[in-house]
Amino acid sequence: MEMLHIKKRSFIICIISFICIIVFILLIIILKTQKYVVFNVDKKYISIFSSKDSEYIVMTSNKGITDIYNSDCKFKKSIETGNVKDISMYENELLYIKADGTVWVNKLSDDCNKRQITTIQNAVSCSACEYHYGVVTQEGKAYIWADFPNSPTELDGIKNAKKIVCNFKNTVILTADGKVYYIEHTNQNTLIDDENITYKQILKESNIKDISANSDSVIAVSDNGNKILTYNFRNNNFSEFKLNSKIIDIKASSKHYSALTENGDVYIWKYLYGLSPEKMKYSSQPEKMKSISKVESIYPVNNGYTFAFKDKKLYRVCKKRSIFDISK
Repeated sequence: MEMLHIKKRSFIICIISFICIIVFILLIIILKTQKYVVFNVDKKYISIFSSKDSEYIVMTSNKGITDIYNSDCKFKKSIETGNVKDISMYENELLYIKADGTVWVNKLSDDCNKRQITTIQNAVSCSACEYHYGVVTQEGKAYIWADFPNSPTELDGIKNAKKIVCNFKNTVILTADGKVYYIEHTNQNTLIDDENITYKQILKESNIKDISANSDSVIAVSDNGNKILTYNFRNNNFSEFKLNSKIIDIKASSKHYSALTENGDVYIWKYLYGLSPEKMKYSSQPEKMKSISKVESIYPVNNGYTFAFKDKKLYRVCKKRSIFDISK
């Protein structure tokens, strides 16, 4: 009889221990995820941009006020932009499209230096980098220009433009019929005179849905949204990946790529930066981040982080045991 009681107590202790272990593991998972929360967000528009040395979090409220934070969440600047439909930023300059389709440039160092690019109307997409700006209009026209006082140059060789991505000395453009064009800017003349511009069609597979790019490569989504294509400008290397879920967003930084699926899952994979053209390649396939799910939008940045937005919160996520580890 006593032996029976001992066995019963041992069984109860085992059950309690097992429950405690499960609770402990769940707490670790919750705390681990919460560790990467940056701050709560209650804004209408949010985006994150990388420069050479830092990242900026840009958020616009319903009242048309755009707040800019450093990546460590310290407040930097507040600008009255009005409601925006697209924003891009590099260093101390903000390029944005208002809800009425007008294009504006604002130097953060000078509140009075806000100017409208009056030659462009009905704009829908914009991009800024250290070398130049780019804008696409509702009519499918694409424009690029260097810093003020240069005027925008219309790219006559591009028809039905849908999206533009500007990087150091290159521009990548996606058209409405799924074609991707690459422009290399070897000098300033390729920004101020369309006759000096050479258009190269890349990723000639039809039905490209979306693109992103860094200085060395472009990433694209094709087919029904589950195929990822990557192309390296330096050595013409081409890679192709397929995911089980439909991809709704892709983005590139100088060190890695990120993809977001319709289920809210985030995938990250490395790009080997700074290698010789012979050795430059994509070092890994997209890997699902298990630490976070049901994400609404993604923002990879040059220092290796990928910011993820969900439930009005901004998180940092990373790929463990790699250059993306931010657990330190």
